[in-house]
Amino acid sequence: MGKTKELSKDIRDKMVDLHKAGMGYRTIGKQLGEKATTVGAIIRKWKKFKTTVNLPRSGPPCKISPRGASMIIRKVRDQPRTTRQDLVNDLKRAGTTVSKKTISNTLRRHGLKSCSARKVPLLKPAHVQARLSSQTIYLRYGTGSLYAVLGYDTVEVAGITVPRQVFGLSTREPSQPFLSSKFDGILGMAYPSIAIGQATPVMDTMMQDDLLQENLFAFYLSRNEEQGSELSFGEVDQSKYQGQIYWTPVTAETYWQIGIDGFQVNNQETGWCSRGCQAIVDTGTPSLTCPHQFLGYLMRGIGAQQNQYGEYMVDCSETQNLPTISLTMSGVDFALPPSAYISVYYQNGHQVCTVNIYPTYLPSQNGQPLWILGDVFLREYYSVFDRSNNRVGFATAV
Repeated sequence: MGKTKELSKDIRDKMVDLHKAGMGYRTIGKQLGEKATTVGAIIRKWKKFKTTVNLPRSGPPCKISPRGASMIIRKVRDQPRTTRQDLVNDLKRAGTTVSKKTISNTLRRHGLKSCSARKVPLLKPAHVQARLSSQTIYLRYGTGSLYAVLGYDTVEVAGITVPRQVFGLSTREPSQPFLSSKFDGILGMAYPSIAIGQATPVMDTMMQDDLLQENLFAFYLSRNEEQGSELSFGEVDQSKYQGQIYWTPVTAETYWQIGIDGFQVNNQETGWCSRGCQAIVDTGTPSLTCPHQFLGYLMRGIGAQQNQYGEYMVDCSETQNLPTISLTMSGVDFALPPSAYISVYYQNGHQVCTVNIYPTYLPSQNGQPLWILGDVFLREYYSVFDRSNNRVGFATAV
């Protein structure tokens, strides 16, 4: 170790440069007239402390010391608008000279993302913590999938502030609908038992922090692509429905799953649910989905024909004469008129009418036929999701 301390800066730099060029310790020692053990000590020390004052090198170091890395990560977390130049200046004042590229490389090695030199956010606090968590997740939906990392941020919704809410930050969205979607994110409102990565859903955080008047939320979905859809937390909006709310119990605390007692086409009971059916109430499903074993019978009852693309079509001039379909839940019939389940659009100047009912893509967990009450149903009925009593309520939407 005494010999190592006596070596000049030029000798140490030459050893480092020759080592980077691929030479071994003995070859470097012979060329510089030093022992191989001395060369090895210098190289090992350089590898461990590449930016320390004891082993300076020409130009900025290719890495930042662990202490320096901790310093810039802490700075980014506390001051999210910090730029790379700010971090370069901070390290320089601490005795280490680095380039902005070195800053970027160091941040990437710690799972962070670099920023440009202009005064823009380097990372939001949530992103910093998400990257530091190093927990990646994969989410598969009925249509589409994505990869994400878990992060934390303060969520503000409906005048409610939820501190340190865990959520997924999407890192890759390889398929539809995400490639062309207009929405910026997905707010999961199901039970925590199916949360990915054991994350606590925002609704559960609100409940734990006692932020709601009542532990429930409710949806109103506007019709005909109009503005005015609404999600309310902790209370129901009585201006969005008429009549009373009819309640039905949750049958599985996973999705918002409920039981269906019967299904009628034009007031005629089909018997499909005589031994029980299950349904998931889901605002993320734009259609109504029917158990695949019943879909063909239902389309014949409606009078729909399947086209070459697998869509079920009806004559647009006959839509007013199509049957009303109904689902029975806890003894109450919930009717869907043709206007609810028929979609109308124009193709090459011609009006086209399709049936917005598709086969259920999820398997039933208890063997009973499974429906999904998506937006086709929820535009007709104001829906209330009561966590305190594990029940779902429906009332006729205005």
